[in-house]
Amino acid sequence: MGRTKSNAWGENHLWTRNRKVLSLSGLNEPRIHSPLGSGVSTETSPQQQWTTLQDTHGHSYRQISFHLHTQDYQAWGHFQVGRSLQDMERAIAKLQIALLLGLPLLILLVAVSGWGLSRLALRPIDHFCQHTQEFTADAAHELRTPVTAMRATLESLQSLATEEDPEMQVALEATIRQSWRLTQLVNDLLMLCRMEQQKLGVRKTEAFTWVSLRDLVEDTVEEFAGLALQKQIHLYTQIPITEDLQVWGNTEHLYRLLGNLMGNAIHYTPEGGKVSLVLEKRGTEAWIQVQDTGVGISSEEKAKIFERFYRGKCERPSGDGTGLGLAIAQAIVQAHEGRLAVTSQMGKGSIFIIRLPI
Repeated sequence: MGRTKSNAWGENHLWTRNRKVLSLSGLNEPRIHSPLGSGVSTETSPQQQWTTLQDTHGHSYRQISFHLHTQDYQAWGHFQVGRSLQDMERAIAKLQIALLLGLPLLILLVAVSGWGLSRLALRPIDHFCQHTQEFTADAAHELRTPVTAMRATLESLQSLATEEDPEMQVALEATIRQSWRLTQLVNDLLMLCRMEQQKLGVRKTEAFTWVSLRDLVEDTVEEFAGLALQKQIHLYTQIPITEDLQVWGNTEHLYRLLGNLMGNAIHYTPEGGKVSLVLEKRGTEAWIQVQDTGVGISSEEKAKIFERFYRGKCERPSGDGTGLGLAIAQAIVQAHEGRLAVTSQMGKGSIFIIRLPI
């Protein structure tokens, strides 16, 4: 017996050692006899398929069988071709182990590399923001001196002006009023910069201590009692708890927080209205609510009122303000790890809720 060889037409030739064709087989014809006229021929069928076998040791094999017939088409035997799949299974097992171990490591490496590269990419931006905040704080601090000197000069001129020149008196009063507004704006910008630097960990400019919220609320109401009386607004304080709630924070900043909210509540509440300051304990938090019966805030403006320099459609009756009060309040609450929320209805009033951890 020799070897088999396939031609371009898909037929298999079975050769003898003398290079003579012993038999033919192919998929195009169900049975092809040997051209020698005698001997053995093979018959293949399209239904013949590869089969997978397994021995007693668990090794797998793939094989296919061909039936052999004599010239008179009687069964003569069969021809089987197969190979072991052990090497292929080993390669697949190694590939699976490599994927199971390598894929998580690859994902971790990509994540760490991405995090590191993003840190490197954002470092110049962080430095730029830090320098910008420091410049703004320094500029605001330096502006306080010339503005104060200018206001003092204007007040001196006002005291020297005679009553016979009313136009000069009006001009000086307007200029002094604008200088006070400029001073307030500089102070607000300086405080915002300090709060952001403290939040980012640039430097801690203000010392924290234990603050009594009861004393803070009572002092705030006492300060704004005169303004509320002047506008004929009823001012109330509600502290339904007997214990003294204390928070870890900065007294000046918390006092500024309540002052900004109380000032807005009084300014936006018409005469005869009501403003309440409520202190209560809920779980592990202290809730301070500033309630008013003012003009209210529309749903479109709720998402914008804490932005810097934002002025609502309903301006203050007095026309003053810098548009930084609520932005400062939000920054102070965040610096104390608290939350500030607002609920409001047009024409019925607003409620600002401060939640601070006790």
